[in-house]
Amino acid sequence: MTEMSLPVVAGKIIAEGPTRVIINEGGTAVPSEVAARNYQVKPDVIFIREDGWSFGAPNHLAEIASALWKGDWVGFMQHDGSGVSNPIWRWWAWEESPWYKGVRTTSEPPTAPSPCPECDKLMMVQDKSHAIGEFLEWLQAEKGVQLAYYSEDKETRDELFPLHQSTEELLAEFFDIDLKKVEEERRAMLERMGGK
Repeated sequence: MTEMSLPVVAGKIIAEGPTRVIINEGGTAVPSEVAARNYQVKPDVIFIREDGWSFGAPNHLAEIASALWKGDWVGFMQHDGSGVSNPIWRWWAWEESPWYKGVRTTSEPPTAPSPCPECDKLMMVQDKSHAIGEFLEWLQAEKGVQLAYYSEDKETRDELFPLHQSTEELLAEFFDIDLKKVEEERRAMLERMGGK
């Protein structure tokens, strides 16, 4: 997501509800408070667009909701108050699963193995990683702080040497994320989506 991360949007949805909620099979949608108050409709699943706009649906209308603006969804979440958000590919995978086709009465699908485990790891830490990265860049730009290390060589043991790793590389190492695998998974995902 460019403007907001999925966890940030999920927190906003928990606090305020989704932007709109679908209330019938015709695709009519209203603000979440109107859906609850006037139609007694509460969302079980919420689809999230890249700009943070969200679209909730009760389980029996989830298939219709997911089809509307299908190419625009980047994530979804179960509306159970947990704040757990998921990349949208998981929804499309569940649409093809026996769980989705046969037992749509529950809001808890089984956990499927991720085709993008490294991307998932990255997404789970992106807010923390972003904050740490901004702090490191602020230290360098505003305070002139340079990361350095002491050599293990006996002759230069007391000398400091600048650390020549990017902030991105340091954060990936800290969070145990393989950036090459992330890129491979992203390319594979784009191929599965038809090169979008």
